Amino acid sequence: MTASTRDKKKLFFHIGTPKTGTTSIQRALRLLGGLSGSYTYPEPKVTESHLLESAILLRDSGYDVDLSWAPEVQESLNNSADIKANKIISNLLGANSSGSTFSRNNQGAPLILSCEYFCKCISEVKTLKNLHSLLAPFDTTFVLYLRRIDLHCNSEVFQALKEGFWRKNDSLLDLKEKRRRALIDFHLNICKTLRNIQQIFGEKSIIVRPFEKQSLFKGDVVLDFMKVIGINEDIAYSDTIQNKTPPIDFLLYFSDLFGGPFERSSTAHQIYRKIYEGDKVYHFITSETKFVYSYTERVQMIDAVLPAYQVLNDILCKQGDSFFREPPPSHDDCHFNGKLSGERINNFNAIIVKELAKAINLGNA
Repeated sequence: MTASTRDKKKLFFHIGTPKTGTTSIQRALRLLGGLSGSYTYPEPKVTESHLLESAILLRDSGYDVDLSWAPEVQESLNNSADIKANKIISNLLGANSSGSTFSRNNQGAPLILSCEYFCKCISEVKTLKNLHSLLAPFDTTFVLYLRRIDLHCNSEVFQALKEGFWRKNDSLLDLKEKRRRALIDFHLNICKTLRNIQQIFGEKSIIVRPFEKQSLFKGDVVLDFMKVIGINEDIAYSDTIQNKTPPIDFLLYFSDLFGGPFERSSTAHQIYRKIYEGDKVYHFITSETKFVYSYTERVQMIDAVLPAYQVLNDILCKQGDSFFREPPPSHDDCHFNGKLSGERINNFNAIIVKELAKAINLGNA
């Protein structure tokens, strides 16, 4: 480590990817309160993640930022033309000036930024070079969690069906194919992106960690992240907020009745949220409603990105880690076949009608 690097403040920039416990990490960083000065997690300006701060950094690095999927943050970005990246940097430099002296190299408590959107925006060398100039005051390390592609795809499709960019007239097959294509391309290109980060920010500037729910779940990903940033204190942490997912056939059936997430009336959305926050519908989850993709589709996805995973395992991951710790898909795995039985429709109708009656009575009151 050079003297100039030693004098810089340590910045860990957690950049994603989606569906790898990012929200749990962000929530824990705030709730744990810096562990008596062991780290500094500046309060985000708009949301729990540093989405606005990161968007400003990207914008001033020459990246064409599109946050149309996050209207609240997009509006804040549009109204932040006078807030420059240098202002963000200045605020970060002052964030832990009065913090503890905890650090392995006596440079103060490390700063932490977290924004899963960031990993999708740094493939361009020009953006990275400009970002490197902006982050020059820091000794920056990027932290990236990756989830095996077939599980990542499955979760992203469920997320879209729950409340994402999906409408009633989009078919499930089209949605599946779009997500599969996009994520395969991302996983194939991630090695090149990470190499570019290493070339511009330094050989040790990126840490890649595998995320698999068999080994990292609830608070475990939080503890893993704490170790990554150098905090080895005993932490008793378990995330009590879980990301629940209704059965896929319920999500499709509800959309057939009331429209996709962006088409529903306010009353229909209220009914959906009540069902989502309850527990009745989760009793109907089966092996057929856990997976959107068939065994063949899942194996094809893994085969497509296997060379990239081998590079990541051999070069970027810590020794002993593997993206294939969770068993690969087997012929016995079930997936949704697009058919709803009359019994399930009756069960779903009973749940919907009950919440609909509550909403009508509440409206009359």
